[in-house]
Amino acid sequence: MKDETTPGGGPSQANIKFKDTECIYPKETVVISHLTWINGKKVGPAHDLLARLTEVAGVVKPYVLDIAWLDTAGKSGFQRIPVGH
Repeated sequence: MKDETTPGGGPSQANIKFKDTECIYPKETVVISHLTWINGKKVGPAHDLLARLTEVAGVVKPYVLDIAWLDTAGKSGFQRIPVGH
């Protein structure tokens, strides 16, 4: 996510990390808990950046989620998901 405090939205200082998950089956719906980290430190709910992805009427905030993971064999995966309108 772009840094909101840097003029022009500089590089992100934040990461959103999700709870480790062993398996999600096709067509399965899951809710995975997450933590926000800023500058390498966990932050509390008051700084939860996932809330920035909430749609607000009349406001356009297109984002791209870059999701990386390791499978049980240690092989890494990556997926880019456009978010917003």
